[in-house]
Amino acid sequence: MEKNAKIGLPYMSEYMYAATPTYWTYPGYDTTGNGNDYSQSTGNNWMYLPNEWYWTLSPISDYSKDSVFLIHRDGRINVNLVCGSSRVRPSFSLALNVNLSGGSGTESDPYRIEV
Repeated sequence: MEKNAKIGLPYMSEYMYAATPTYWTYPGYDTTGNGNDYSQSTGNNWMYLPNEWYWTLSPISDYSKDSVFLIHRDGRINVNLVCGSSRVRPSFSLALNVNLSGGSGTESDPYRIEV
């Protein structure tokens, strides 16, 4: 097992690809107000946390250096200055040789992995 593994914030793309493929072409945020955005994926996105805002690691290239994407409490993707009281959510990537060996991913039955 690697001893220098790191835990960080999720990338925006990790949140977007956590939804079923149906939503992969949806915009993160619909500026027209039609709601045709990632808020539609909440029932099919395992990274969605109901009524919780949380930060991503993804910076916004065309905004100020202090802006990042964040996941809105309704499931859409927002842009905001890095400030305020949004949550952080730890994220890490597993090596290709790691396999799921059991568990359902709940608190009482966590996933078990094997190398």
